[in-house]
Amino acid sequence: MTPYTDLLARLEAATEGSRELDAEIAYAIDFKPDDDPDFTWRGVVERAGGVVKAAERLHHYSSMWGRWIPRYSTSLDAALTLLPAPQKNGLRCRFWLERKPTSEGTTELWFAECRHHADKGEMVSAPTAALAACKAILRARQSLEERK
Repeated sequence: MTPYTDLLARLEAATEGSRELDAEIAYAIDFKPDDDPDFTWRGVVERAGGVVKAAERLHHYSSMWGRWIPRYSTSLDAALTLLPAPQKNGLRCRFWLERKPTSEGTTELWFAECRHHADKGEMVSAPTAALAACKAILRARQSLEERK
């Protein structure tokens, strides 16, 4: 099991983004701030006794973690930073995002897919573009890690 399994289930159930989801995403990808790569969010979570307790730090504007951890689940720009780096052979992920009306026509959903060159991606949907991007990209990252 990868750190993505429970997170993807929570993203599937989410109707909107939150700082708690951002904290879980940062934990799954082992987020490190640019200015101090030896200092990791995963380490903070483990010292705090879990993601929920550590996520409380994100709500305080004076918290450096609140400023460092991107708003992955509410910002499409931040979600796109989750795209995996190119593979050793230079291949990159293919990602697409599209907004479509539901079959009832009363609401719209965002659909996204992220896949590696020869892999078959899985189309996901979510009520926001950022959540759809997070789900699709994190599924692709999970697939890559499982192949290692």
